[in-house]
Amino acid sequence: MLSGLALATISAVGSPSSTPQAAPPVARRRVSRRTFGVLLVVVMVVVAGLSVFWYEYRPGGPLNPYTGKVGETPVPITVGSALYTENLSGYFGAVGEFGTAVPSPTLTTLTDYTAINVFRFGDGMDSTNLSLGVSYSNNGVAGPIAVNVTSDWKFCESLTPKCVYIAQLPGETNSPGDVLSAVSYLRSHGIDPNYYSIGNEPSAWFHFAIRWTSWSSSDDSSPTATQYAREVQRMIPIVRSVVPDAKIIGLEDNQCANDSFVQQVAKVDGANISAIACHAYSANSQDKRGAGLQQFYNTLSSNGTNLATNVPKVRDGITYGCPTCSVAAWVDEFNAIGGPVPAGFNAYMSSYPDFVLTAGSAVRGMTVNLTHYLFFAYWPSGLQHYAIVTTNYSVRPTFYWYSYFAPNITSGQLYSVRYAPPYEPSFATYLQGPSPEGSGSLVVVNANATVSENISISLPLPLSNGGKAVYWGNTTSIPTVTPYGWLPANYTLGPASVLLVDVNGSLGQSSTYADLAVSALPRGSTVPNWEVTLPNFPHGLRFTVITLLGQDAGRACSVPPRLPTSNGTLGSLAGPGLAGIGRAYSQSVEDRAERMRSAIRSNRRERSA
Repeated sequence: MLSGLALATISAVGSPSSTPQAAPPVARRRVSRRTFGVLLVVVMVVVAGLSVFWYEYRPGGPLNPYTGKVGETPVPITVGSALYTENLSGYFGAVGEFGTAVPSPTLTTLTDYTAINVFRFGDGMDSTNLSLGVSYSNNGVAGPIAVNVTSDWKFCESLTPKCVYIAQLPGETNSPGDVLSAVSYLRSHGIDPNYYSIGNEPSAWFHFAIRWTSWSSSDDSSPTATQYAREVQRMIPIVRSVVPDAKIIGLEDNQCANDSFVQQVAKVDGANISAIACHAYSANSQDKRGAGLQQFYNTLSSNGTNLATNVPKVRDGITYGCPTCSVAAWVDEFNAIGGPVPAGFNAYMSSYPDFVLTAGSAVRGMTVNLTHYLFFAYWPSGLQHYAIVTTNYSVRPTFYWYSYFAPNITSGQLYSVRYAPPYEPSFATYLQGPSPEGSGSLVVVNANATVSENISISLPLPLSNGGKAVYWGNTTSIPTVTPYGWLPANYTLGPASVLLVDVNGSLGQSSTYADLAVSALPRGSTVPNWEVTLPNFPHGLRFTVITLLGQDAGRACSVPPRLPTSNGTLGSLAGPGLAGIGRAYSQSVEDRAERMRSAIRSNRRERSA
């Protein structure tokens, strides 16, 4: 058995430091030389000749920081029957909200370390004439253009892989000419959206069917649901006259409900559209002056105004309007609240509580087979306290949901979960990848602001397969990632916290890590540079160890980083002070392999630049 096993943090790049550090975020698509790059590895190597086999170990002490308190009976979490086959390739997205700002390559780097791959652009298009390069005020005065579609598209193309692009077309004027002009402009400038929507939140329009130059702030012209549905019906052939295979989002509704707009668009346009989208600001109903943190979290309760309760209402409206149509219900805007008034929850919007609410909302959405939800907003041109990334490229706490947790939640089979916590709101979901190779991911959210929760898990995949635990309870500056050769069954979730337990599949792979094993090193010791190569991808990938956590997990030592390189050899682990060779296994699920291949292509571009 291995005793005093060391945990090695492996990164593509980093800065030397003598202070203890939690693991940096995991790269979903690329392994970059920038400081946000990371790959976390527990190393366990035993060699006999050319054969390699894996040790399993039962962690204890500092290697198991979430074990339930002695003397308290943990609440069991068990997995039941399979519910849905989830395709989450487009689940995590955001509203760009870039305006005319041009993002720097830093935003590309940050985004590539998240699971976000769908972006909706074009806020302000209802008042914008792309061909003339102007946007109109509520009084019909032409001014500087409010959007920069060329910059938006370049940003989308800079991502690895390229993002799914949703373009908004001008709908409020109800003008076929305005729609044709916008689509033609996008096409002529090499912009090829994946989806088009006709306007934004039509129930809030007050210049409906009025030319831009004739707008007045005193206008009071709003469409009925039927009028808007017929507008969409007229505009679809116009869009497809330029883009024959264009996919249309029939509605960007300002609420997630079974309302007349959903019903009428489904009835009139259901056969010709791909989706109906709603905008969910789930804590709006709780947002009152003097409202506290628990009221903020209560939207996640089983009877709260969350995605699990509201998305089915949209589906009911679609079915009512067109029982035979195959139209998806999407959430194209999501956040806690939709504006700063009455400002009860403003303080939570750019701080840790919004991370908990965003994570909890994503989990709630998964339980009702939602496959697409977009956070509002990503990089701001206006409402900065909403944004995941600020204008100076610092990140808000919500970023860590998308960079630490979401990349581990891939497509697969969603299961029912039996979990009866004593305090609301607390809930869980379990997703297992394609059998037999896929790993399984359990996500548990404790959205109680004051009470801890002890849990004991039993999952379809054996805990002895090993894996990792990702946890954030606002007691550390960023989430912690703990790899295990043998996953523990018991965990403690602090108040307002999120835990992801990622179990290795039958071939030993976890969602983002490869496991090896090394001998323990004394606490506080330093180690020379050494490298590990991950095989089974083209040319392999090599990373440099920059941090070693010894038996005392509260202490760390560092070594100078070295830039990542690649070679064509099998995985090796060698260097002064570390003996032996080993082999890292890799994920075999195809979408994960494609992500790594994309990362390799990106690294090649960087090296040639």
